[in-house]
Amino acid sequence: MTFDDGYQDFYDFAYPELKKLHMTAVVYIITQDIGKKAYMNKKELIEIQDYGIEIGSHTLTHPDLSTISPSSAKEEITASKTTLEKLLGEKILSFCYPSGKFNESVETMVKEAGYFFAVTTKTQITTFEDPFALKRDRMNHSTSISLYLH
Repeated sequence: MTFDDGYQDFYDFAYPELKKLHMTAVVYIITQDIGKKAYMNKKELIEIQDYGIEIGSHTLTHPDLSTISPSSAKEEITASKTTLEKLLGEKILSFCYPSGKFNESVETMVKEAGYFFAVTTKTQITTFEDPFALKRDRMNHSTSISLYLH
């Protein structure tokens, strides 16, 4: 399972359920929002990482990477990775395109930044043919996690 943005409700509700069931997940973090109201803070991110939750990058500010300037897109992609690696002391392996929006140029920037794979918001069973355009089911605050834990 993956969770986007780094909201506090992941820590308060999903994380305890995952622990109860001895499961892990990937949480994609908007680095500019760490510690802001409604978002997890550094201490919580370290705790979930220590448990086994993978922390991935979701850019600095959550822009549409397919419409901003190439230099801004590159900064969002690379600086978010660097920020998280410094904050958490571990290599960041994966990237999540904000709102699933990307193009070939953005995908190339993600590869060049040193990520191993990236996820979209395209719903479909993923085939791993393109590790930089992995598909997944989208969950939001109204989605019941219990539907996925059976």
